[in-house]
Amino acid sequence: MPDKTAIKKLISNNRITEALNALKTAHPQNNDLLTLEFQWNALRREEMMGTIGFSDKSVRTNQLIASLLAFCDLVEDDGQAPAQTSPSSTGSKSTTVSGSGNIIIQGVEGSPININVPTHPTSGNPGSQSGSPATTAGSGSTPPGPKKIFFSYSKFDRDYLEQLLRHLSVLRRKGKIAAWDDHQILPGEEWDDAIRNQLTHADIILMLVSSDFLATDYIWDVEIKTAMDRHDQKTAQVIPIVLRPCSWEDTPFGKLNGLPSKAKPVSSYADRDQAWLEVVKGIERLLN
Repeated sequence: MPDKTAIKKLISNNRITEALNALKTAHPQNNDLLTLEFQWNALRREEMMGTIGFSDKSVRTNQLIASLLAFCDLVEDDGQAPAQTSPSSTGSKSTTVSGSGNIIIQGVEGSPININVPTHPTSGNPGSQSGSPATTAGSGSTPPGPKKIFFSYSKFDRDYLEQLLRHLSVLRRKGKIAAWDDHQILPGEEWDDAIRNQLTHADIILMLVSSDFLATDYIWDVEIKTAMDRHDQKTAQVIPIVLRPCSWEDTPFGKLNGLPSKAKPVSSYADRDQAWLEVVKGIERLLN
C-alpha cells in the first residue's frame, strides 16, 4: 500500500487519478474522497470538452490538489489511515496544508472539512505559518458544498442533455452543483460500477423522460429502481424532466412533480430556451 511520501510524489507528478486511488485504499470508508474523485472527473471532462477556461481550471485544480495533500497528512508512513483521525468520522478534524486560500471539502455524509490556509505567513508568529491548524468544520460560516447531480437519460436524447448542461453552467461556475453523466466514465473504468456508485451518492437525480428513456431496460432495472428507492428513503431528490411527449404518468416516478412547468415537454416549446429556463429555475429552488 502506498505511503504518505509515495502519494505526495504521485500528486507532484500530476498523477492525480493514481493518487486518489491510493488515498481511497488508505481511507476505504471515507466518502469525502469519493466527492473529490467526482470533482476531478468533472474537471477532466470539462477540459476535454473545452467548456472551462484556463483561469477557472487552474483555481479548481489547485483546490483539489490542496485537498488531496490534506488527506495525505492523515496517512501513516506505512500507508494506513489512523482511525482516530479520519476527517469523515466526526467532521471536526483539523488538518493543515501548505499554500494559501480556504479549501472546503463537502462530504457526502454532510460533514464539510474546512481547510483554512493563511495567505500571508509571518515568520515571527507561529500561529500564522502555513502549517497552522485549520479552522474545523461545524462553524456557522461554512458554506455548503456543491450538490451532486446525476443525469439518467437515453443515448438518443444526448442533444437534450448537452442543452441542459449549458443552461446549468452558471450554477456549476458558482459552485452550487457538480454534474455527472456517463460520458465522464474514464477509459478502462467499469461503466456499471461507475453508474451505480454515482447513483448511490447523488444528491439530485434528474430523469430525462422520453419514449426512448422508457424503452431502455438498463434505465428501468438500475437507474429508475435505485432512484425511487432513494426517493422513498428520502436520501435523494428525484425530478422527472419531460423531454418529448410520452406516456410516463403510470410509472413509479409518475407521482413526482416534473419539469418544465406542468411537465410540458421541452420539445413542445416554441422557444426551447424558455423551457430550459423553467427547468433551471426549478432546480435552483431545491438548492436554496
